[in-house]
Amino acid sequence: MQLTDLEHRALLDWIDLSTQLRRVTNAAKQAELVERLRALAGEHKANAARIADLESERAARVERAAGLERDVAARGQAIIELEAKLNAGVGLTSRDLLALQRDIDTARATRSSKEDEQLELLGEIEELDAELARLREAGTELAAEGRRLQTERAARSAELDAEAAQLHSQRAAREGELPESLRARVAAREAAGEVGAAIVVQRSCGACGAELSGMAQSRLTSGGQGETVECEECEAVLVRP
Repeated sequence: MQLTDLEHRALLDWIDLSTQLRRVTNAAKQAELVERLRALAGEHKANAARIADLESERAARVERAAGLERDVAARGQAIIELEAKLNAGVGLTSRDLLALQRDIDTARATRSSKEDEQLELLGEIEELDAELARLREAGTELAAEGRRLQTERAARSAELDAEAAQLHSQRAAREGELPESLRARVAAREAAGEVGAAIVVQRSCGACGAELSGMAQSRLTSGGQGETVECEECEAVLVRP
């Protein structure tokens, strides 16, 4: 197809605007930002799961520590009662007194062991509290970063949408200056996600990079600046710049 000078200029502008639109459309995917958000969501989920695990561990230790506290208190009361009985000595033989003293010693040793265990548990609970505080702070920071990135994404989307709308408007205006058959063809290809038209770059298709056949090169050379050919590989309309 041979284009007039105005149609040739309109097609070149249409090609440039289409290239810009593809760039904007690709940028609108915000692949890098989406990947960052996906990774951030994964970190936040893992952090929340770790917090839940530690809270469960802490609850178990708190329950165990409370049980030990009750045990220690009960043993303390038992020791008081045994010591009172020992000190009173009413109706007790020497053997009874010795047995009672052994019971008191055993109760004291057991209570001491339980107190040590209780102290160890309290230390573990303090460590868990510190780790939980750190994880909760990290979770807050992750959530804040997520909100920031979402805001950034929304702002960028609005910016790119506005740019795309402007490019669509400009391209539609130039498209209206093309011959009807050419306009319908390139528009249909672009709508299908294919490159409608491209310029020839060093005897190759500017859309797919395939080298033009000798016949196509000859047509472009002999036909003048407004001559168009079809790429034999991708079927895009080609024109010289």
